[in-house]
Amino acid sequence: MRWSGYETFTNFCESDHQVDVRATQTCFMNSINNSLLWKLLNASVFQYVGLFACIFVGVVIVYYVRQFLSTTVDLNQEDRKMLSQAEKLYRSGEITSKEYQIVKANVSKRLKQRLTAELESKLET
Repeated sequence: MRWSGYETFTNFCESDHQVDVRATQTCFMNSINNSLLWKLLNASVFQYVGLFACIFVGVVIVYYVRQFLSTTVDLNQEDRKMLSQAEKLYRSGEITSKEYQIVKANVSKRLKQRLTAELESKLET
């Protein structure tokens, strides 16, 4: 609650009347206290620490999610060789598209099993 003389000092500041030093100082302090810079400087340090902590945690979460999602799938030598041979045979017409699809399905099934095992081991640690 403001004291009763507040409006008097404010009126003195806004008018052309001569005022005493105390009234001028009060008006000056009121204008400083109402400024945005003063409010920012007087804000609690914990607000800024909390804001910084939230931003930092968000960055860390984004980093780990991107790292987890960007795991590359590497075919082993046997799977690569089998796929390349099947593709050559398919292009030369020695096997049908159905046989080629069966080879691809077998390779993808093995790859899916290996990836599932890798993901489970990552999630356990």
